[in-house]
Amino acid sequence: MIGKAQEKATVYRTTKRRCAKTGKTYPWLMKSTAMVNHYYFYCVDREFGPFFIKFRSCDPVVLAVLSALLMFRLWTQGFSNRDLRDHVAQLLVCPPDEFTLGRMSYHLRRLRLKGLIARISHTHRYRVTESGLRAALCYVGTHTRVIRPFAHALQRHTGLQQSLLEHLRPLLATAAA
Repeated sequence: MIGKAQEKATVYRTTKRRCAKTGKTYPWLMKSTAMVNHYYFYCVDREFGPFFIKFRSCDPVVLAVLSALLMFRLWTQGFSNRDLRDHVAQLLVCPPDEFTLGRMSYHLRRLRLKGLIARISHTHRYRVTESGLRAALCYVGTHTRVIRPFAHALQRHTGLQQSLLEHLRPLLATAAA
């Protein structure tokens, strides 16, 4: 079963601020809350029983980082902060300078602490772990094959069940194999 719910979540919004000296306005990021779409996938596993997966629809950076990790899985020498930052900026369609070194370091630290990547000793390079590969494949695959078509069908309200079944059949077939 798949469910959609709007829940309160932390988001960053841009506001205009005015410089006291010059009177010119400039953009400013503020932390606030908003109602964000969340998609719940309720599943049953033969060994573990019922469980659910929750995806938040407003995390394009997470999707871009995990998509880039899938590309770097094939690199034998590993990847650096700069390599990942360039690919993530391309996926987000923003200039590489806009996605700063510190911002990428934050994401690398989170990935490393969660066990999705591991640092190659005596270097500033990382490699994707087996669990990182599985997590990235699951997240990116679910977003691409289920969430995006499901959200599109919800917006149109036509042929929702048929559209959802068409996209779920290949996933269910590969999961059963």
